[in-house]
Amino acid sequence: VSRKIHKLQELEVLGAEVLVVKADVTNREQMEAAITHANNRFGQINGVIHNAVESQQEFLPKKR
Repeated sequence: VSRKIHKLQELEVLGAEVLVVKADVTNREQMEAAITHANNRFGQINGVIHNAVESQQEFLPKKR
């Protein structure tokens, strides 16, 4: 995780505006809140970089 934070900090040093938002894409309320947060900070959104992270738990159980 610290490497990811370091990379984001490097982008900010180069002048990028970075906003990290944790939201469940299957939860409409969380996604609407994330979009509102981004719109309030940046204005109109013209593009999004989506970087989903898989949790430690398996999404689909392995067949045996």
